Amino acid sequence: MEETSRTTSRKRSRNNLAGALVIFVVWCGLVFGGFYIAKNYIDQTILKVQQTNALNIQAIENRLNDIQNGLQNLEDFVGVTGESISSRDSIQEEMMQKIAEFDRQIQELKNSLNILKEAPR
Repeated sequence: MEETSRTTSRKRSRNNLAGALVIFVVWCGLVFGGFYIAKNYIDQTILKVQQTNALNIQAIENRLNDIQNGLQNLEDFVGVTGESISSRDSIQEEMMQKIAEFDRQIQELKNSLNILKEAPR
């Protein structure tokens, strides 16, 4: 009777060890799978942010170029008609305000562009 008790005890011990080993392997698989899924999600999110930043940078650069072209056209116009405009202070003052506004917008766009360029890629 004692032998069967020992044999049964050993079988239970082996079954408990095998069960614990199976649980450990499953747990390790779940942990590894969770880390893999989390890393994949984070990598995809970072890629989407980088793509969005690239599009935003391109849009800001395009707008900056448009504003610079508008400013250049305005400065050319002022240069060509400088003498006739000098007699009209209000028109000259309005054009100077436009130029100042263009300069302010260019500075804001440059600041936005710098912020986007500094964003993690």
